[in-house]
Amino acid sequence: MMIAHFNFTKQYLDTALKRNLKIDNVEVEENNLKGTDSKYWIKAWFRYDERYWKGFGFYLAYVNGKWVARDYPSTSTRRKTSPAKK
Repeated sequence: MMIAHFNFTKQYLDTALKRNLKIDNVEVEENNLKGTDSKYWIKAWFRYDERYWKGFGFYLAYVNGKWVARDYPSTSTRRKTSPAKK
């Protein structure tokens, strides 16, 4: 991963890093980025509270005996909505 990609991801996750949050959940899919040699899509999620997560993901390829990231990292947020009141 390029330094610029790392810095972008670090800035996006700044509050998770400052709070020293641990990764709550990791998703791994066998999925490739079209036109590349990538094999997996990996996304890691930090849980901020009971209803809010921030995540980042990237494609991985196995090249010359090591795993490398392909393309730009992706960022996401996820909110859990309250159940409807009866």
